[in-house]
Order: sequence, then structure tokens, then C-alpha cells
Amino acid sequence: MNNNFKTSNQFNLKIKVNSQTLITVFIILFLIFGTSSYIDYRARKTSVINSMKHFSEVLSKTIQKSIRTYLSARKVVEFYLEKQNYTVLSMINNYEKHDKLNAEYISTFAKNNHFYHISIFDSVGIRQYCSLQENTVNNINNLIHPVLMGKVKTNSFVSFNNKIKLICFAIPRKKGGVIVGSIPEQRINAIRNVANVETYLKSIATDSLIQYIAIQDSTKLIINTQNSLLALDYYQIDKMNFKNDQSQWRSITYNNNKLFEYLFPVSIDRKNYGICRIGLDYRPIYIMHKEVLYITLIRLSILLIIGFFLFSYSISIQNYSLLEKEKEKITKEIIHLQNNVRQKEKMSAIGQLAAGIAHEIRNPLNAISMTTQRIEKEYLVNVTENGHKKLINIIRNEIERINNSIQQFLQFSRPLPLQKYEFRIDKIIDKVLQLYKNGTHSKRINFIWNHQNEITSVIDPWKIEDCLINIIDNAIASIKTKGEINVNLNQNSKTIIISIKDTGIGIPKANLSKIFNLYFTTKPNGNGLGLAHVHQIISEHGGKIEVKSGKQIGTEFIIILPNIKENQ
Repeated sequence: MNNNFKTSNQFNLKIKVNSQTLITVFIILFLIFGTSSYIDYRARKTSVINSMKHFSEVLSKTIQKSIRTYLSARKVVEFYLEKQNYTVLSMINNYEKHDKLNAEYISTFAKNNHFYHISIFDSVGIRQYCSLQENTVNNINNLIHPVLMGKVKTNSFVSFNNKIKLICFAIPRKKGGVIVGSIPEQRINAIRNVANVETYLKSIATDSLIQYIAIQDSTKLIINTQNSLLALDYYQIDKMNFKNDQSQWRSITYNNNKLFEYLFPVSIDRKNYGICRIGLDYRPIYIMHKEVLYITLIRLSILLIIGFFLFSYSISIQNYSLLEKEKEKITKEIIHLQNNVRQKEKMSAIGQLAAGIAHEIRNPLNAISMTTQRIEKEYLVNVTENGHKKLINIIRNEIERINNSIQQFLQFSRPLPLQKYEFRIDKIIDKVLQLYKNGTHSKRINFIWNHQNEITSVIDPWKIEDCLINIIDNAIASIKTKGEINVNLNQNSKTIIISIKDTGIGIPKANLSKIFNLYFTTKPNGNGLGLAHVHQIISEHGGKIEVKSGKQIGTEFIIILPNIKENQ
């Protein structure tokens, strides 16, 4: 059961995603939503425009057919109107067969038949009778001369009289001469309007989508469905790029409204009559924009909801990661504190034991020393150097060595209180390195010293010096021939860090947890007190010491002291 639980936890840790992955997922979703919205907008806009184009194309074909019908009907009307006028004027010839013409008859005839005026000319072109007294037609000779000369049987002519545009007709007079009649163009236009295409276009323009329909040439509007169309700008026909009767689209502003305008050339029987302009309402595009905006807002809301959950999950992951790191840090700190407590308890117990043993040993040792002195004074006065006196010296030296060991035990078990005051740590390291630099040339050991200027703290300089000497002694001993010892000193607002790294043979992994134990040593002549003493001094300063090592990669001791000033 426990094994399965561990496997499940390991699996969950493997599939756990980080915040960067969630951000990447959110960006991908944003791109997908944005791209789909843009594609949807383009597709809808294209669909609406194509529908409006299709509508306009169908409408343009209808208009073309209407104009063609209008022009054909207009020609027929004009033909019959002209024929009717000639027939009416011929009635004067019939009247003259029986009665004599006079001005009164001509005036009455003109009025009854809706002529503006009627004039009778003799065979030499002199006017004999006229329904009006004033000169009615400008350049009358150009009208009657071809008929008098017999070049044509009938002739028509456009002229002006008092700014009135007249259409004049001339027929030969049977008694010789010419009969001329004129009709105002307004009357002709009134008759033409019977077959007027403009009325038809206005009926088409009643569709809510169509704002106007206009036909124009290069100078004016020929046909329009609204009086306000006079405000439209004019296109120059020769500058328009209509190739192969192709239509054009453009967006314009008309009456402060945005419109789509469809333009196409009006050509009947290969004759160009100008261009037709159809203004369509822009509302379908606005409606499409609103629909796309509504859909985009829905998608954006969904994306924001997803983003909120991803963001929340990302924050949770980060918080979980921070908690895991903090937990790991606290766990390491607790383990370190536990080790320190165990080490201190062990040292305290060993110190008490050492003090008791030293006390028990020192008393008989003093008695032996005093007895040895007495023997030397009273019994070996005449003994030679090479005799018993030499043995006495050996005993005395061994007693001294045992006494020194006892003194070390006593110092370890009852250390003197720290003599702390503000002191420059860089000076301590300078002093220690100077002690070793001259004595390590034979082993070709190079010291590299990196530090910031004047780093001070409240410490016991003598004991810190003892710590550095012990560590550098071990570093030198670990280097067989040729190597480096790097010493670094740094500080921040809270701590001062001393690093001593050598290129020696390193410490086996199995021994790393034992090096600060009392009496643990790998040196043939070592007593196992040096590093234990170092650990004790650093702990008394409120700091800690760490070690990183491995076979053939060297060893690094890291001393971390609190950064304390006298004025703090």
C-alpha cells in the first residue's frame, strides 16, 4: 500500500505543469480565438459584400434593359411626333386649294394645333404670313433653303427665340415656297416623359437598401432619383478605369451617411451614355460588424474565464512551488539545527567525560612527575647521560605530552568565554595566509585571495584565527604536490561568508558527516580535535560551517558568520 502511494506521488510530480506552460497555453488559445474571430469577420464581410454586389449586378442589368426600352420608345415617340407635325402642316396645303390664306387663319390654326408659330414663305423665301409678328426663328434660311432648292422634301431644325428652345419643321408649299412650324421643346419633353425611365428608376429606388440611382455623363446628371443628388461629385468619364464594361465599387459619404456605391458604364448599341451610380445602404455591414463584435465579446469572455482559471492555477503552482522550496529550506535548517544540537550534546558529554578523566589522570600524573624528580635528585646524581638519566628524560617528556593532551581536553570541555569586539576579518585572513605562503613553496601550493575591502564584524579574532589555521592545515595536508587554495571573503547586510577551497584529494562521501566529530581523524598523527574545535567556535559566534567535497575534486569549507557591528 505504501509503495503504491509513493508511486502515485511520483507520477503526480512528473505530470505537474509549471506556470510557463500555462502562459503558453493561454497565448495559444488567444491566438486561436483571435484568428477564428478575424476569419469569421472576413468571411461574413465577404459574404455581405458579395450579396450586395450580386444585388447591384442584377439591378444594373435591369436598368440597362430599362434604358434600352426607354431609348427605343423615345425614338418611336419622336418619329411619330415628327410625322404628326408634318401631317398637320400639310393640312395648310389642302386648305390653300380652296381658300386664300390669311394671317388670322394661320394664327388660329397654330393655336388649335399647339404650334408655337407657323410661317408661310413664297418661292423666293420671302415670308408672306406668320402667326406671330416678331422674328420667331433664328437662322430661318438654314431651315427653308434646302426645301426651296428641292434638296429635301422635309427638314427639321433646332433654334431659339427669346431663350425658348424650339424645334422647327419645314415642308414644301404646293403653290411654291415653304411652310414652317415650330414647337417648344418642353412640349416634346412632356410627350417623351410618357416613356420616361426616370419614373421607373424612382420606383426601384423605393427599396430600403437603395439610397439613390443616378445616370451621369462627364458634366451633369442625366437621370437621378432624388433632388439631393445634385450634391454628388462628378466623375470624369475619360479618367474612369472601366475596362471591358467592368463595374467598380467604392465607399463614399453621402448626406453624412456612409454608403457603398456601385458604378457601371451605360452602353446601348455600342454607344456610351455615361455611367450609372447605385448607392446602397451601409447598414448590412454595420449589422454584420455588430454580430461579429457580439460573438467576439462572447469568445473574449470565455477566453478571460479560461485565462482567470489558468492564472489562478498558475499562482497556485507558484505558491505550491514556493511552499515546497520553503519546506525544503526549513527541513534542511531543522536537520542542520538538530545536527548542531546533537553535536553540542555530544561535545558537552564528551567534554564532561574528558574533564573527569583529565582530573583523575592529572593527580596520579603529578605524583609520578614529583617522584621522577626526586629519583633524579636523590638516587641518580652520578648516573651518566647514556644511562638511567636518559630513561628519566623519556618519562618526563611523555608526562609533559600527556599533560598537554589533558590541557586540551580541559579547554574543550570548559572553553574560555569569547572576547568579542569589532575587528577586520580580512586582516585575520591576511595574517594567516602570510604564515603559510613562505612554507608551502616546496609543495608548489598557490594561494588565491579574493575579498572586498575592510570587512568588519564583532568577533573573537584569536579564535577565528584558530579556525582558519585548522582548516588551512587540513587543506595543505590534502594536497600532495602542486595545487591551489582559494580564499574568498564576501558580505551582505546579514552575513559574512568565508570560503576556503582547495584542489586536494577531497573527503570521501562516507566521512563527510563525521569530520566534525570529536576524535575523528584520518591523519596518522592526528588527535581529531581540530575540526571539532572549529565547529564549536563558529557555533559560539552564532554562525554555521558547511563543507562540500568529493574524491579528486577538492574540498570547500564555507564559514557563515552573522554581520554584526558595535553600533547595532
